[in-house]
Amino acid sequence: MSEATAGLKDDQLAALLETSPNPILRVDGDRRVLFANRAAHRYGLLGPEDGALCAELAHALKALPVGGAETRFDLELAAAGLAFSVVATGSALDLFGTDLGAQRGDTQRFEEQARIFAGVLRNAGLGIAAFDADARLLAWNEQYQKVLRLPDELLVAGGGLAEIAMFIAKRGDYGSGDPETLVRERVEVLTSGQTVESELRVEGGQTYDVIARPSDNGGFVVTYSDITERKRELSQLEHQQKLIMEMSTPVTQVWQGILLLPVVGLVDSKRANDIMNAALTEISETRAQIFVLDISGVAVVDTTVANYLVKVAKATALMGCECVISGVSAAVAQTIVELGIEVSSKTTASLEEALRHGFQRLGVDPKAASALRTR
Repeated sequence: MSEATAGLKDDQLAALLETSPNPILRVDGDRRVLFANRAAHRYGLLGPEDGALCAELAHALKALPVGGAETRFDLELAAAGLAFSVVATGSALDLFGTDLGAQRGDTQRFEEQARIFAGVLRNAGLGIAAFDADARLLAWNEQYQKVLRLPDELLVAGGGLAEIAMFIAKRGDYGSGDPETLVRERVEVLTSGQTVESELRVEGGQTYDVIARPSDNGGFVVTYSDITERKRELSQLEHQQKLIMEMSTPVTQVWQGILLLPVVGLVDSKRANDIMNAALTEISETRAQIFVLDISGVAVVDTTVANYLVKVAKATALMGCECVISGVSAAVAQTIVELGIEVSSKTTASLEEALRHGFQRLGVDPKAASALRTR
């Protein structure tokens, strides 16, 4: 019946034409119906007599010539809400109909979706731009232009990503380096077909989270989300955590070559790591020979805590520094023995004994040690 159906077997072709949702008919030169599928019946295109067309369609076809070379016509039946593509082949006419109402409905739905999408773009709190498979600009919102501070002449449908990136690179927002190299690298990343996330810091101090996601048309959509405040809060939180860590692990140089770290409260894995890091850092910076770890303020010493202490002692020894654990009470000593944990470093019952040991190791005059205690 057409080139599109060439190669189909007769039964396949018949099933295809019969079940099509669009009306399909074939009529002879006298406008008698040779074939009409279910949709043609459903749309009322057939007359009351066998082999007859409805009056409106018969009248519309009356003026169309039949015979000669293949000819194509377009025909519309307003009353039926149908448009036909008519092919005159030899002594017959093939009619392929389309529901204009469905087309108009699809168009209306598309226009409504376009209006909704445009509203989303306008009111989105982030910059959005869509590019096609050739990295040409398709759509963008006002926030996108505001974020990147782009001039109007760069924002043209069909404009290239490379031109936009070059403008930004020359301004310095991509960092130092050859602008052409920076642009090439940027374009390669955005057009890689992968979801890519990066950060962009622009003049004025704002930082944006940039996410490029591939789209169904082979292009990609880029979003710019302002994370300046989030970055500031994160930096503040990290600073606070650092202060808390320093307060919970206050390593103090009590004498040239002697460091002291009093531990108070509970000791978990994170705090144990903080203690070790603080101790090793101070030992490295001060070249200390004695590190006193006072645990008189530790609430509970169990297997986990005892193992942490042993690890700290071994780590300081590797740095060439002797670790002295002070504040070991009778209960703590009994617990360590019962747990079967071997503590190779020196232990003392009080901080004073640990400091005295340190002074003796360093050859410091006892009077100096006494002066230190009275301060």
